[in-house]
Amino acid sequence: MIDINKMRRLAQAVSGWGNCNQAWLDQSEDTPAAVVGHIDEDGNTYPVATIDCDQYYAAHQSLPLAKFYAAANPSAISELLDRLEAAEKERDALRAKIEQMERQEPVRWFYVTNGEWDCYSRERPPEDAYDAGSLMALYALPGAQNVPTSLLVAIADLVTQMEIIARVGFVDTPDDKDSCAAFCVAEGTWLELMSCVESLAASLAAAPEAKPCP
Repeated sequence: MIDINKMRRLAQAVSGWGNCNQAWLDQSEDTPAAVVGHIDEDGNTYPVATIDCDQYYAAHQSLPLAKFYAAANPSAISELLDRLEAAEKERDALRAKIEQMERQEPVRWFYVTNGEWDCYSRERPPEDAYDAGSLMALYALPGAQNVPTSLLVAIADLVTQMEIIARVGFVDTPDDKDSCAAFCVAEGTWLELMSCVESLAASLAAAPEAKPCP
């Protein structure tokens, strides 16, 4: 586990050395040495640390290790910590949003009756109104629960109204004529729409997240 606060304190304590972000092979002495430090615009070098792996029989690792230390300079560490904290805040916000989504109430209920009729209801139907295992809650927002698209919810409302018209010839609204004119469709269109709804319902039921309600 990384102690972020400790890492930040250590980086801040040496923040003035953030420009020591380069490594090179110093050949100014008889024996070349891998060093970490700063090189200015004029090419002047300012080494601050020598990395010597030769005593561990790994001289070939001296320069690669120096480059790593140079990359992990105080400025780079501080930036990484900033990104890490921002990512953790985003993660926590997403978790909270998912928890909110999981607590949402169903906007519709889908169920099957008599083995063939697909039905939608705003309220959860009584247990004797649907075939066992067919009841499914539909939610408006995405989340860990089974979720319909907005189109599916809209079609469910439309089908409800059209079923009323198909059975009794009108809908019980203040403007019955307008409602009838809006929802009365040719038989072919009706069958096509019902097929579309059945296909959407089947896709929803087959989705891994979709589970029948108990």
